[in-house]
Amino acid sequence: MTGIFYGVGVGPGDPELMTLKARRVLNQAAVVVAPESAPGRGSLAADIARVHLDDPGKIAPLTFPMTYDRDALDAAWQANLDAVLTHLESGDVAFVTLGDPMLYSTCVHLMRHLRSRDVRIETVPGVPAFCAAAARLNRAVAGENETVAIIPAAYRQPRLAALLAAVDNVVVMKPSRGYAALAGALGEHGFLENAVMVSNCGHATERIHGDLRAVDPGAVEYLSIILASKVLASKGRAA
Repeated sequence: MTGIFYGVGVGPGDPELMTLKARRVLNQAAVVVAPESAPGRGSLAADIARVHLDDPGKIAPLTFPMTYDRDALDAAWQANLDAVLTHLESGDVAFVTLGDPMLYSTCVHLMRHLRSRDVRIETVPGVPAFCAAAARLNRAVAGENETVAIIPAAYRQPRLAALLAAVDNVVVMKPSRGYAALAGALGEHGFLENAVMVSNCGHATERIHGDLRAVDPGAVEYLSIILASKVLASKGRAA
């Protein structure tokens, strides 16, 4: 195999938050692979990368369908793996992903398949959305000796109560799925009084919700982040 496979984090949305290293790697790569959920739907990660590319024409979209159909998923993954391996025969391949490649990213799964093919892999970290949201609010994710948990939207509800009881602060990723139950659990464990949700952080459509009780569960956008704390606000930290 000729090329190196790079997993490249492009940040949460603001093109200025993409790192200098990411820009260099994307421009030196022969192909920039951009995941999309359906053919022709486009990729937010590709939109961010395109701002920094000298040759936007080398972006190659690959479809990773959002479905529970195992046969469809297996077929798509195999086709995408074959496409990446073909691109690697010509040179370096950069796979762009929102936020950081090592945090809830499609890139992680692709890397697992590529390792078995003895492909050289390198990762370029990016700014995670929850860090960008915290910076947007001038709010600490955690301070001093406080604990913090990062919870994905699909986290199993029976385990959620035990987790919320054990930590001081939480970051909830993409809470649109099961929002009503999630908000209820946050309220039961004393998190709602010091909670905020940022939707589409760094994008033109960014919205900040300071009262999670007033949010319509059916209107929660996919790219949303909740930062919540059950400890008292400390100096220099937003309540």
